[in-house]
Amino acid sequence: MIVLQENNRGSTVDTFREMIDAAGLEIVFTQGDHKELTRDCVFYFTGIVKKADASRLGGLGNPSRIKTNARPSG
Repeated sequence: MIVLQENNRGSTVDTFREMIDAAGLEIVFTQGDHKELTRDCVFYFTGIVKKADASRLGGLGNPSRIKTNARPSG
């Protein structure tokens, strides 16, 4: 798993979505992100895995603690 840390002041999860998909990867969780750019620095995390591995995760830790903005691929 790759955990990408980014800053909502300059990017959103969607900034990277197409690039991640084109690389054969899938977003499995996000935490702390905003849908729009923010005025202040707001760091967020995006969990990324190989598409083939995404279905085998079966839940990451405690799902109630993870805010998910990941969209199904396809």
